[in-house]
Amino acid sequence: MTTFLDTNAVARDVIITCCSLATPMFFLFMVFEITLNNPPMVLLTAAGGLVCLVNLVAAIYRRTSLFLLRSTFFFVMTIILYYVSTDFLASSLLFCLIVPFMTSIILGHREAVWWNVAFGLCCYTLIVNAPALGITTIVDQHVDFVATFGLAMIISYAFENLRNRAEQRAAQENARLLAEIRKRDGITRENQELIRKLTQTANEVQELSGLVPICSSCKNVRDDEGYWQGVEAYLHSRTRLKFSHGYCPSCAKATMDELGLE
Repeated sequence: MTTFLDTNAVARDVIITCCSLATPMFFLFMVFEITLNNPPMVLLTAAGGLVCLVNLVAAIYRRTSLFLLRSTFFFVMTIILYYVSTDFLASSLLFCLIVPFMTSIILGHREAVWWNVAFGLCCYTLIVNAPALGITTIVDQHVDFVATFGLAMIISYAFENLRNRAEQRAAQENARLLAEIRKRDGITRENQELIRKLTQTANEVQELSGLVPICSSCKNVRDDEGYWQGVEAYLHSRTRLKFSHGYCPSCAKATMDELGLE
């Protein structure tokens, strides 16, 4: 059965790299939250570490599906939004900038647009309503967020779009080269057949070379099997020669003298 990663090797490498880094990071955050005696964040970071670990194992053994990846992105975005909304640190918004690049590479630039727009709108809503929600760390940062997140979306979309086009051009070039190879293989087979026929013809011509036993009286020729036959039959059996009959001048004169004709 074909899986998502069978047709997207780049996504597999990205998933393995990111999950290898994110898994220990989430578990370190879990330990940090334990020291702060914050049970909700302990559960959230522990769940994030497990999700990344599952994706890492699935990618290594090529068992990743689009459903698993989409579920993971939804969970990761939820974690980021939770961090942004808990008045934790203003730098929590920096984690939002990795989302466009991750979604574009793993899910493709077209689907990533919808994910990034939805996620960006959620973050923007939190920032705009930060005073009402009591979030002090992200107040009045909506302009900076829109500028940076929008730029990240544009760059990630353009980069992934260019990469896809490069892959398509490479695939077309490979198809062209394969067609050229098949064409040349056909020409090679035709040349080999021509060489075989020429060799066969050369061998047939070679059979007529050398010493030919011919009768001094009747001019019959003895073949390889010891049978005597006329020169015409002998040559016709070994070549494509065809004979037309007539009289040479001396024979014509002799025949006319014999018949008493002038």
